[in-house]
Amino acid sequence: MEKKKVVIALGHRALGNTLPEQKEATKRTAKIIAQLVKEGAEVVISHSNAPQVGMIHMAMNEFGKYHPDYTYAPMSVCSAMSQGYIGYDLQNAIRAELMKEGIYKPVSTILTQVVVDPYDEAFYKPSKIIGRVMTEEEAEKLGGIARAAYGLSSTEKLAGAVYDAMQSGAKVVFMVHHGVLICGKDREEAFSRAMLLEEICKRSILGQPKKKPRKDQKRQEKLLHVLQKHFHYVGICDTPAVLLCAASGRGIPAQVDDMAQMIGRKIPCCLHVRRDMLGLLRKYGAVLVPRVGVVVSAGTADDVEALRALVAKAAVCCLHVRATGASASLSPVNVAIQHHHYVKKYALQKDGEA
Repeated sequence: MEKKKVVIALGHRALGNTLPEQKEATKRTAKIIAQLVKEGAEVVISHSNAPQVGMIHMAMNEFGKYHPDYTYAPMSVCSAMSQGYIGYDLQNAIRAELMKEGIYKPVSTILTQVVVDPYDEAFYKPSKIIGRVMTEEEAEKLGGIARAAYGLSSTEKLAGAVYDAMQSGAKVVFMVHHGVLICGKDREEAFSRAMLLEEICKRSILGQPKKKPRKDQKRQEKLLHVLQKHFHYVGICDTPAVLLCAASGRGIPAQVDDMAQMIGRKIPCCLHVRRDMLGLLRKYGAVLVPRVGVVVSAGTADDVEALRALVAKAAVCCLHVRATGASASLSPVNVAIQHHHYVKKYALQKDGEA
């Protein structure tokens, strides 16, 4: 006769919020599981891990703040850690109960991974808070916070989302992949809220370098000298966040709309300057180079400055997303639409000026 298979799902807070609570909870659970095994069932256990992931994530990030040589732990790693120590407690408790019943069967913990769609709408409506939060006093000064779902720039969808968010009376509206809208009874109040929000965000942002990454001044000057022969206007952005992104050897994906519009789907990283630099810069207008930063090119000096500011913001955003392990890239379709629209509109504007 085929053995009965039983799948047990332990809910959101079934394991408690602290290590002592978890030990007690697993002992109670293990008694029930042992009885099922005694009756001849094969048991598979699945469990939630939200409180545990939050605890690990916060602990690792606090550790990183005081030890600059350590990187922040992405959410995926925190999830794996939680699976490991939850599984450890469950495994020990179940094994102990089985032995009391005279059953000598192996109990194993398996760490799992789940493939998810990075463009799933659920990512635009998060429901769990992980990490630092603002104080009640700060929240009161901001006048309420709301979130507007994503919509392409200059579309009714985005306008409608912002309008709906403001119906709550909130004075601060976060617009997914765009930025934030801040209101006040006058300019001073709006500006004061903006400054407060910036301070709150600064203490919550992750993945930023604790010390300035190395840069090669001579390499910067030499590269600029060469590129000025091929482009009308070029410049370099070498903020600490940009230098850290360049040192990683990985590109910066489009995570905010203004980057999608002005640059496209990514800022690539050039590891072979002599071979690839000219082609990449012509194609993207912004290229990461290790120990240099990001080299940008444009049709005017003002556009170069705009790109430098944009790249600096994109690098901070990229490092934060990597540190959290989240998926925040714009979809290729949205990037293509915005970049095409921007280039076309900008070209018409330039023709009109001419």
